[in-house]
Amino acid sequence: MSSPNADQIADGLARFLKLTVNKMIEQEGEARDRLIKDLTGDAARSRPAAPMAAYIEAQGMARPWRSLQQRVDNDGLSYIDAYRAEREQAMQMLLEFAENRHNNGIYNEVEIADRAGARRFLSRTEGLLDQL
Repeated sequence: MSSPNADQIADGLARFLKLTVNKMIEQEGEARDRLIKDLTGDAARSRPAAPMAAYIEAQGMARPWRSLQQRVDNDGLSYIDAYRAEREQAMQMLLEFAENRHNNGIYNEVEIADRAGARRFLSRTEGLLDQL
C-alpha cells in the first residue's frame, strides 16, 4: 500500500477543518438556543448568568472556526490557506494585544472567551500541515 501523497493529505485536512467548523458552529448554536430557552422560561429569568456564560464561552471557542469558514466563503480561500491565515491571526491576537478591561463585565467575558478560543484553536491545529 502506498503512502498518501500531498494532495490526499490536503484533502483529508480540508475535510477535517470543514467538519470541525461545522461542529463548533453547531455547539455555539446549541448554547445560544439554551440561553434563549433559559431566558424565556419563568424560573430562569432571574438567573441568566450561567447560560449567558456558557454561550459566551461557546461563542469564543467557535469564533476562529467561524472566521476560517468566512475566509473560505467570502474571500475564496482554500481551507488550507484559510487555516494558515486564521492561525496567524489567532497568534497575533494573543501576542500583540493585551487584555482590555471594560466597565461592562460582559465585554470582559467576551474578550476572555475570544482569547481562550484562539488558544484552543492554536493548540488543536498545531502541526496539521507538517505532512504537506
